[in-house]
Amino acid sequence: MKVARLIPCPQADLLNIILRLLLNLSFDRDIRAQIIRIGLLPKLVDLIDDENQRLICLCLLYHLSMDDRTKGYFTYTKCNQQLMKMIIDCKEERLEPEV
Repeated sequence: MKVARLIPCPQADLLNIILRLLLNLSFDRDIRAQIIRIGLLPKLVDLIDDENQRLICLCLLYHLSMDDRTKGYFTYTKCNQQLMKMIIDCKEERLEPEV
């Protein structure tokens, strides 16, 4: 998958388009497995910190977490810590549904 080398990307618009493409492709189980296999999971988790890419990353990470075979890979990332930090730091009465 050639788009993997474009993540992260300094151009926010291009990065957003790439993430949206990956989200659309992630409806396919084989593509989800390939995203994990090529090592995009830690890069996607790091993008949670980017306010502009957070929503699309959370949706994409949700899709990746649906497969029982790939759930274990999340333990090797800082995804859980980042989600807990988002929940604790949230000043709104309600959280975004993606969280």
